[in-house]
Amino acid sequence: AENFDIDLCTGLNGEVQALDILQGSKIEVKTDFKAYKTGNIAIEIESFGKPSGLQTSEAEWWLFNIRIPKSEPMLLIISRQRLKEIASRYILQGKTCMGGDKMASKLVIVPISDIIVG
Repeated sequence: AENFDIDLCTGLNGEVQALDILQGSKIEVKTDFKAYKTGNIAIEIESFGKPSGLQTSEAEWWLFNIRIPKSEPMLLIISRQRLKEIASRYILQGKTCMGGDKMASKLVIVPISDIIVG
């Protein structure tokens, strides 16, 4: 308990930061139904050949609502800037595929573990 005061302050600062993100920021919310199975999230970067999704979003934060059958969803929040940095590595490696409505969206596939570890 030597560091109780420091731990308490750090915890409170984290709570304030979370509230700031949730209450005062633009948040893009994406629901992913396959991530629980694949361990990856799919992030739209183009639609019908034009930049979209992560490339054009003005949201400061992205929230992934990872749906898990017969369980509560997992919510993952990441800054757009950090997400773009991570996604760009996978785009350079060719980790993209087509999906979405009419298979018209280009998606970059990013392991959830790399979002957490970065």
